[in-house]
Amino acid sequence: MNNAGVQEWVPFLETSEEMWDRHQAVNVKGTFLLSQAVARIMVRQGGGKIINIASDSGVAPTPEGAAAYCTSKSAIIGLTRVIAKELGRHRIYCNAICPGAINTPTTERFLESTLQNVNTLEALAGMAALKRVGEPQDVGRVALFLACHLSDFITGEHLLVTGGDIMSQ
Repeated sequence: MNNAGVQEWVPFLETSEEMWDRHQAVNVKGTFLLSQAVARIMVRQGGGKIINIASDSGVAPTPEGAAAYCTSKSAIIGLTRVIAKELGRHRIYCNAICPGAINTPTTERFLESTLQNVNTLEALAGMAALKRVGEPQDVGRVALFLACHLSDFITGEHLLVTGGDIMSQ
C-alpha cells in the first residue's frame, strides 16, 4: 500500500518549481518506485495486490492553491491504471483509493491554510451527502476490501471515499 504523500497549498501562480518537484517526487515517484519493487516480488510469487492512495483532488480539483497536489494525485490514478493493465496477466491487481475530507491532521492543516469560507470539519461535513467527514477507518475498510479476495475482479479502478462530498463540486 502506497500511502506516503506531501500536500502543500500555494496558488498556481506562486507555486515554485521546487514545490512542484517535491509533490511529483514524493507522491508520484515514490508510488512508482515502491509499486515497481513490490511488483517484481509479486511476479515471482504468482500475484498480489497493490493499493495506492490518491485523492478526490485527483478527480475533481480542490479550491485554489493545489495545482501540484492535484496533478500528482491525478498521476497516481493514471499510474494505477497502467500497473493494472500491464501486470494483470501476472495476477497483480492495482487499485487506488481517493479519500475526500478525512478527520486527520492533514485535513486540519488544509483548513487552517486554505479555505476562507469553510474553516471547520463541520462545514466540510455539511457539503457531503452523508453530512459527516470521514474517519481513518473509513479508508481502512476500503483498503481491506481491496486487499482481500472479495475484490478479485476489480483492478485499475479508483474508488472515491468521500461521503458524497465530490458530488457538490
